[in-house]
Amino acid sequence: MSLEVPDDYTEELIYQLTDLHMYTQYDIIVQAYNSKGIGPASDTLLAMTSEDVPSSPPQDVRCSSLSSKSIYVLWDSPAPETLNGILRGYKVLYKPTDEWYDAMIQSKILETSKVTITNLEVNTNYSIQILAFTKMGDGAKSLPTFCKTHEDVPEPPVSIKVLPSSSDSVVVAWKPPQKSNGALVKYNIYYKSIENGDQINVETQNTEELQRDASVQQANANNQFVELKGLKKNKKYAFGSLLLQPSEKVQDHQSLLKRLLILLLQPKQLHLIRL
Repeated sequence: MSLEVPDDYTEELIYQLTDLHMYTQYDIIVQAYNSKGIGPASDTLLAMTSEDVPSSPPQDVRCSSLSSKSIYVLWDSPAPETLNGILRGYKVLYKPTDEWYDAMIQSKILETSKVTITNLEVNTNYSIQILAFTKMGDGAKSLPTFCKTHEDVPEPPVSIKVLPSSSDSVVVAWKPPQKSNGALVKYNIYYKSIENGDQINVETQNTEELQRDASVQQANANNQFVELKGLKKNKKYAFGSLLLQPSEKVQDHQSLLKRLLILLLQPKQLHLIRL
C-alpha cells in the first residue's frame, strides 16, 4: 500500500497515517520525488499500532446443567484477527432470567475457555454471556446463552398447625415452602400414636423415625390442609408433613422434616407442643 503526501504537508515533513489495522506491525518507507521522478527509498521503519479491545465476542458458547446449583460453560476464542491485542482472559457474566429478580450481574475472570459456575439458585434459568479482554479493556459480549439448573428437593412446609375437629379427628394445616425448587405433585402427612411410656426427643426426631409404622395421608400439591379421622382418643400423636416432586422417593427426603408436632387428643381438650 502506498500513498502520496499532499503538497501542504511537504514543508512540515509530518503526516499521519489513518485507517490502519489495530495492533498490527507496518513497514514504512519514505521516498521524495520532484519533476524528474521518484528518488531512492529510505530505510525501512517498523511501527506498530496500539492495542485495542477485541472487536468480536467469543464464539460457539454452550452450556449444560450439572446439578441443582452448578452449570458448565465452554466457548471458543474470538477470531485472531479480531482480538486487536494480546488476549488477557475472559469474563463470564451470568444472572437469573426471572423478570422479578433484581440481582446484580455476577462475573468470573478466567484465563481458560471453560468454567463450572457454582452456588447458583435451584431450578433457575440463567442468562450467560462471555467476553474477551485485552489490557485496553473488555471486548464485545456474546449473545446470551441460557441454561437452567436442575430441580432439587423442596424446602419443608411452614406454619404447620393441628386443630381438633372432633373427639377422634384433627385438621392438619400448613403453608407451602418458601422455595419449592421444582414442580410439586403432592404432600405426605405422616402421623402415628405414641404410647405413654415412649420418650420422644423432638430435637433428634427425624423423618425416618416418624415414617416407621406411621400412617400416611396424601394431599394434592394445591391443598394446604387435610382432615385426619379415626384417631384414638386420649392418645399422643406425632405429625409431620413432606413434599414430593415427580419421580422422587420418600427416603430421599430424610433431612426435610424440620418441624414435628406432638399433641394429646382428648374429647374436649387438645394439648399441643409446636417446634
